[in-house]
Amino acid sequence: MKAKGELKLVFPTEGYKEQIEEYLREHFEHGEYELAGDGSLDKIKNFDEFKEIKQKKYIRINNTNLSAEAIAKMIKDEIKL
Repeated sequence: MKAKGELKLVFPTEGYKEQIEEYLREHFEHGEYELAGDGSLDKIKNFDEFKEIKQKKYIRINNTNLSAEAIAKMIKDEIKL
């Protein structure tokens, strides 16, 4: 069990598809159409397209020589911590 306040970041994979779609559907059903920290899922509204966009972005990053500091900054900026 994670301690309170810890956050685990995961890459969107097929294993999370059902949970991600339910998360989005639940918010939309309650009139919440702009979700902070969802990596633009609320704008794309389609898991497969969302996953493809994220994979392209991170494949490009993985194929580039970046320092750990640069990667940490990108992650921080992406999730707006």
